Amino acid sequence: MDEMRLVAEFRDEVPAIGADAAREARRRLRAEAAGPSRRRETRPWLWRGVAVAGLTAALVAGVTVAQNVGGGHEPGRPGVLPGLPVAQAEVAQIARRARTAAEAGPDAPVTPGTWTYVKDTIRESDGKVIGPGSKRTTVETWYTADGTRRARVGDDGRVHEQRPVPGGPISDGPGALPKPAFLIGAPADPAGMRERVYAEADRIIAMGRRGEIRSITGVDASASRDQVAFQLVAQVLRAHYVPPRQEAALYGTLAYVPGVRVLPESVDALGRRGPAFSLTDGQSIRHEIIFDRASYRYLGGRHIFIRDYVERPPAPGVEGDHDPERPVRYAKGAVVGWTAKPVSGVVAGPGERPK
Repeated sequence: MDEMRLVAEFRDEVPAIGADAAREARRRLRAEAAGPSRRRETRPWLWRGVAVAGLTAALVAGVTVAQNVGGGHEPGRPGVLPGLPVAQAEVAQIARRARTAAEAGPDAPVTPGTWTYVKDTIRESDGKVIGPGSKRTTVETWYTADGTRRARVGDDGRVHEQRPVPGGPISDGPGALPKPAFLIGAPADPAGMRERVYAEADRIIAMGRRGEIRSITGVDASASRDQVAFQLVAQVLRAHYVPPRQEAALYGTLAYVPGVRVLPESVDALGRRGPAFSLTDGQSIRHEIIFDRASYRYLGGRHIFIRDYVERPPAPGVEGDHDPERPVRYAKGAVVGWTAKPVSGVVAGPGERPK
């Protein structure tokens, strides 16, 4: 499918691109890539999407630049969604397919008092590189979306409910972010969900700058805004039951996170295989969001070094997690995080599991 037509179809309200408009958009792109003859300030849309120096490489990698001269969206023409960078076509295509699959089945939005169930499986490192033979831990959690009630399976094998806290929701500290309430009333369209994700990412980053948190479960508060947004999406998909249409919207959000790519195949902590959205951070760790090839439902996550990496000792006076005399070394292919979500869904209450 033509990439420009794909991005236009990604949002229902954007009319399909015509042949003349497509040719004109390509002509402008080629003219910009050919040389500096045009003044940079006359093409502000280029700087919102990709740098001129990397324009050709970005197009080869699947980043779609649509016509949006002057910074606005002209009715009847394909363009960048207001306030958003250009969509990455390969990611947008998967999000669109996920939305189509979601619309073909039932979709019950999460309400404040709804009980939901999540089964989470984690491969533990035991001080070594994580592999298929590593110890596997499974956690079962029941919770209401408003965060006032929660239950888990205890060491005795029984389900124990945590009673509501007077005057407010149950608090598990910083590691509980993002709260289940993140999904209450969350949009089911990519642009709306993106606004919600980045607003939460900004809040987490601000908390980190104020010294209130250093990191939360699955999200590094000191990372870049786009990295935090990607990690936040991954954590929401892992930790909560996400209705199919909101899940597709979260995938759509990733189409607007710079640097996100689609891997043909990855594997979750249970050995299930599927494609994955990926984003590599400054430490050469590739963060993966793995999904089912047929249903597009979330399977799990993996964090893997894509090249050899040495974690340098922290600067004097700065806290670190390791001995400054012995830098930590990671070999290419080392897995440092591996999870799977085999089951999740809406249930009647604690102890009930989706059928």
